[in-house]
Amino acid sequence: MKIICINSYQELLDLRSSCNQKFKNEVLFRGTSNPLTPSLVENCSYNTYQDLAYKEFELLSEFDAYSTITFKHKNDIPKDWEKRIAAREHGLASSLMDWSNNLEIATEFAIHNFEAKKIDFTSIWFLIKKDLKQVNLEESTDIHFNDIDEPTIINYSLGAEYFKQGYSRRKFIQGGFFLKQSYFDNLKPLDINSFFDDKLIQIIITKSIVPKIWKSLSQVINLDEDPIPMKSSLDDICHQININTHKTFYK
Repeated sequence: MKIICINSYQELLDLRSSCNQKFKNEVLFRGTSNPLTPSLVENCSYNTYQDLAYKEFELLSEFDAYSTITFKHKNDIPKDWEKRIAAREHGLASSLMDWSNNLEIATEFAIHNFEAKKIDFTSIWFLIKKDLKQVNLEESTDIHFNDIDEPTIINYSLGAEYFKQGYSRRKFIQGGFFLKQSYFDNLKPLDINSFFDDKLIQIIITKSIVPKIWKSLSQVINLDEDPIPMKSSLDDICHQININTHKTFYK
């Protein structure tokens, strides 16, 4: 796995250009200072990967009980995917890991609230997806969530529909890409999983250059807006579901 420490925003743009050219635009981005694990692993306690599967089932069952979202899909399999992605976008812990086709938005998430985190650096990750399986979700999709047991990119282009309906947060302008893996593989961060050795590039942004990156990024994104807008009532419900599921699972 390549690790690159940049000194300017232009270096980041140049890296994107070279990677897109080399890999024919088959590159996704994720900005985070956290380990490369899905939110289900980040936010939930577990002993085994079976614990994670059970916990996700419990979380989605609770989400179903409270959600009033009118889903677009009618068939059971694509509707199940749609529900899982909507739940993730409202903050429910999930085994789906968000990725973006928009470097600017990924950079914004990487540096958002940087000083409050009291960290020395943050990262932007490039994921080269050209050799990964991909599922494009549509009404005719017949691949169920539980059928996938190897790293697969899920592309949900209908995410824009949520934005129009007011369900979505601004993250959906990322493009609606998610990485789905088996629960067993989710236990290990991507950057220490040998499968991703030739598919990941870590771009490090150190504390000293965050202000420069922020200034450059402000030319293309309104950084006065929070990348995660004011929470909806369903966001608050999902937050409480995450807490309650953690408590009840380990009583």
